[in-house]
Amino acid sequence: MIESEAVAESGNVVRSPLVGGALEAVSRSLSRRIHNVVDQEKLTADQWYVLDIIVRNDGIAMTEIARSLGSPAPTTTKHVDRLVTTALAFRLPDHADRRKVLVHASKRGGSAHSRLLPLVQQVEDEFMDELAIPDRQVLRTVLETWFE
Repeated sequence: MIESEAVAESGNVVRSPLVGGALEAVSRSLSRRIHNVVDQEKLTADQWYVLDIIVRNDGIAMTEIARSLGSPAPTTTKHVDRLVTTALAFRLPDHADRRKVLVHASKRGGSAHSRLLPLVQQVEDEFMDELAIPDRQVLRTVLETWFE
């Protein structure tokens, strides 16, 4: 019997030692939990993350949203388009550079963010509570230094 057949029969999965796969699995797990909360506003987890950035940085350029989330520009545009369509955000040209478009949270977007933020924070707190206290501190330090 080859290894893949043994794995299939036993139900045990040999996890990859690659860091990227582990990070992706953790990210998806947290995103699913967040999606369950933000779905009440008909948002995906990714759209929530975009709205959160917009609310915290009113009048932010699309490129800055993409950079802060580490997502491709076309993906960010798709999420912002959805927020605009649902009246959670709007775009205006930059007064200093008319070629540049800035994204703002609408009143509706700000209200939705205010309602959802405590719920999302609770999900994240529960997620972090699954880690030992020293591991939480290490994770926060790594994430903070990653984007410096």
